[in-house]
Amino acid sequence: MPRLDGKVAIVTGAAAGQKAALGSVFAKALAAEGAKVVLADAKDCGKCSHRAQCCPNSGQRSVKIKRPSAVVESFHQRMQQESYKQLYKLRGPVAELPHAWWKEKFHLRKFHVRGLKKVRLEIKWAALTYNIQQWIRLIWRPALLPAA
Repeated sequence: MPRLDGKVAIVTGAAAGQKAALGSVFAKALAAEGAKVVLADAKDCGKCSHRAQCCPNSGQRSVKIKRPSAVVESFHQRMQQESYKQLYKLRGPVAELPHAWWKEKFHLRKFHVRGLKKVRLEIKWAALTYNIQQWIRLIWRPALLPAA
């Protein structure tokens, strides 16, 4: 049974001919999920009495479809167990400092490349740089200082 059976989806920008490629894709995807699809132009929305309900905050419409994931569901089930909660608490001192450091020093709040292979390479470079700097700070630099 499709997830959107009995729901009505209003797709703006799907009624403008050739420029409506993205709106058409959304409309077809929603219809495939069982929704009744209404195509509308942006000018139609300007005079619609339901405009405030469609876009109360930003004035722009957005669609969020949350699809269940077996991997995420499995993670949530494991995290309900006390042994996994205790194990997860140990992660903080080990992982959070390097992550914060990468964000601050490398401005690595988002990746600068596209594609999984390139992203993995970028994170490896960041980890290598972090580890080298820690090595210099903890091992190499103290060895150069005269003994007190």
